[in-house]
Amino acid sequence: MLPAVKSDARVPSGATTEWTAEDANDLRQALLDTRGAVLGLQTAAAGGLNINNPSASSILATGSTAPRTLAARFSEVTNILDYGADPTGGTDSTAAIQSAINAAPSGSTVLVPNGSYLISTGLTVSSALRIAGYGKAQSKLIGTSGQTVLTVLNAGANVYDLALSDLMIAFTSGNSSSVGISAGNATYGMVHFSLDRVSITNTNKAGNGVLFNNALVGSLTDCVVTGWDNSLNLLATLGPDIAITVRGGEYSNSNIAFNIGAAMLRAYGPVLEGNTNYAVKLSGTGSPAYYAFGTYYEGNGTADVYVATSTLAFVSTHGCQYTSPSAPTNLLVDAGATTPRVCSIGDFYSAAVTNNCAATPIYLLLPLSSIGPTLTGPITMIMDTANNSRRGILSADYLYLRSNVGNTLGGGFYEYADGAWKGQINALAGISTTSTGANNLRGSAQFSSAATKSVTFGTAEADSSYFVALSGSANETFWVTSKGTGGFTLNSSNATSTATVDWHLIR
Repeated sequence: MLPAVKSDARVPSGATTEWTAEDANDLRQALLDTRGAVLGLQTAAAGGLNINNPSASSILATGSTAPRTLAARFSEVTNILDYGADPTGGTDSTAAIQSAINAAPSGSTVLVPNGSYLISTGLTVSSALRIAGYGKAQSKLIGTSGQTVLTVLNAGANVYDLALSDLMIAFTSGNSSSVGISAGNATYGMVHFSLDRVSITNTNKAGNGVLFNNALVGSLTDCVVTGWDNSLNLLATLGPDIAITVRGGEYSNSNIAFNIGAAMLRAYGPVLEGNTNYAVKLSGTGSPAYYAFGTYYEGNGTADVYVATSTLAFVSTHGCQYTSPSAPTNLLVDAGATTPRVCSIGDFYSAAVTNNCAATPIYLLLPLSSIGPTLTGPITMIMDTANNSRRGILSADYLYLRSNVGNTLGGGFYEYADGAWKGQINALAGISTTSTGANNLRGSAQFSSAATKSVTFGTAEADSSYFVALSGSANETFWVTSKGTGGFTLNSSNATSTATVDWHLIR
């Protein structure tokens, strides 16, 4: 309460009324008490806010049971504005943001509020932090030409559990030395990282959006990386035990979207479009691997997926859509590739599949294309569901196993070359020691309302260690028993089968 008003009895006649130091302290405390009452707060002595040192006050959040100090609450999030970052982009914010990153405890969050923050010399992160904005269109880090906006590197160890989310990294005029995010060096990198809803953009197709010098396991989810020489660049120094996962997002308008020099990149449903050279390029001697599921390709230049020379690559695509009719090739393997392993299952092609490597075929299983593709080189195709003229297997030496479903040629091996059927094949070198068309190479047998049918060779085989390929005319299951030098027994799942079965002896 305020001190009592002085009475005239305490003041000498003719003297000026004076207050003692004790009176002044009483007045100060009364005013503080009054301010606390006005604000609806209690003093520290009463268990509330310490007005003289608010950060030391314990506050009970609505609905909670454990009071905590304001200092403890604020330490969970480091706001770059508290360190002098300029959200208008008018002044350089590099030093301010770096100070915020350095001050943030490992495992905490660095907050980038709405705004455009100019970065002139690049930022470095060396600990487990979550750097989060308010959205990739709201929280922007603006880089200048020839620098790396964000480097993830610890000089003596890997950086674990880094997370970036809801940010934009953009260049106004990036050149060939510009990098959005650079991960690690030849010795150390980042492990268990995540980039979520991050946009990394450039304007002149130069530099690298994300440069993986060294990284172990991590993911990019719903990111947009556009306008670079390489949207994602996985250098050949990474090694084959590295796994980067891409989920959704867009990687477009670069020269190359995914440049895989080593390691394994798994793509689940991203859009790869408008890239000048390749959507995906596998190159180098680091055994690069690319596994794609539901990925969409459109409007890419030279090829959608390209395996370069001197590359031992592993490519497996499933349910992807290649809708780039202007691209010369949807899937292209260079002549100098080192025995690549390429398999496509249930993909939709619109242009061409070209294999210039004579050593190993490309395997196309159940392609769904209705207008293509044009096939060139060693290709093994199993059941072209959309094109009856290619229903079956088209292999490296142009052999075709017909299922005789929906076609006129029937079952058997046929030659397909130069875009036309050349007729049924009656002899293959090495299939049997006594192989001729009239003897043991091939034959046809019809069941006589029975479950078994005996097949007798024209000339006895040297032994019974052979295999038999079957192609039947009915929706039944066929198998072989009682193999001998003189023949074998055909079996059907139908006890009264009348099916005709073509057989081929293979060793």
